[in-house]
Amino acid sequence: MIVKVTQHHIDTGKAGNCRHCPIALAFFDLGFKSVYVGKSRITLSKILDAPSWECIEYTAPELAIEFIDTFDSNLKVSPIEFELIN
Repeated sequence: MIVKVTQHHIDTGKAGNCRHCPIALAFFDLGFKSVYVGKSRITLSKILDAPSWECIEYTAPELAIEFIDTFDSNLKVSPIEFELIN
């Protein structure tokens, strides 16, 4: 899965907020209903057929980890694109 974090995600994201950071907002745009972005793990949930949910956990790629650290330090970041692989 390719994830594109745009300037809009950066402008509206909240530092230190695992559910409203720019990376989380990018996943919401991909249709996920619940997102948790930690320092090294990303957990995503989506509805399969109500009321069934699927929850998937990924190891965050190094580029995403560096982005999170920089953004949470209130430093300037640029849009990024990365791939998550199961």
